[in-house]
Amino acid sequence: HSAPEAGPPPSPTPEMGPPNDDWEQDLPPESVHPIDADNDGRPDSIAGVCIMIDYSDASGAVSKRRVICKKVYEANEVVYLQGYCLLREEYRTFRTDRIQKLFIPPEWIRVADPVFFFQAYLPEPAKTGKSKWDSFLDGSERYVRLYETRNAANHGLRVLTFVARADGAFVSAERRVIEVYVQELAKLVGTRLNKGDCAEVAADVDKLFPTKRQVANSLAVILHYQEQSELFLNALKALVIADGVRSAREENAVTMLVEMLRRQKENQTRKAN
Repeated sequence: HSAPEAGPPPSPTPEMGPPNDDWEQDLPPESVHPIDADNDGRPDSIAGVCIMIDYSDASGAVSKRRVICKKVYEANEVVYLQGYCLLREEYRTFRTDRIQKLFIPPEWIRVADPVFFFQAYLPEPAKTGKSKWDSFLDGSERYVRLYETRNAANHGLRVLTFVARADGAFVSAERRVIEVYVQELAKLVGTRLNKGDCAEVAADVDKLFPTKRQVANSLAVILHYQEQSELFLNALKALVIADGVRSAREENAVTMLVEMLRRQKENQTRKAN
């Protein structure tokens, strides 16, 4: 992708974010759409907007960043954000699929799916004259339902994919379990997708290669929603026995997930008390 550009940072918005002490608050992610204040059918420019992210680099190390956005672009089917990093004090380019948490002004709401959020800011394709944001607004009810279902399923798919890949073989029976999970989730959140559309959402797992840290983050999100967490746990149980083989690696993956869930429930109990 393109190299970081030199020069001074763009003029930021007044909303530079809360103090670092407030960044750790445990907020559930929300489905947030880009702002279209002038109602012209396109999201307002992201240039100059200061966002806050938890970003995982290529080695898996996570750092908290404030970034003054410049532009969003796509290369090799990956969506990138380019902007001025206030931590590094220079222009940097970020893979949006490595953004673990995204907070946007002015209320500093946490966005559920950073990748899908930034896709709306991609420039219009030259051939069609339509961006993905235009497609979102062109009256396609199906596109809206797919978007909302992906937002709801993203974290569950990430964890289920982690378990399915644990033994090195992602078989058709496991994929079927994941499709059923998406179907049941679509019913739960009211998006009313048909089986073909659910299969399209479930096919996102082919692009997912989650790390343990990403899995832990996704589990924390899943636990915020009791009905969805029960549906997820049923899918997890079905996934483990789907291929008829319980490998040592799969056992280890499930044991790790159970331990993560136990710790997160204990943390929630302590916070509630």
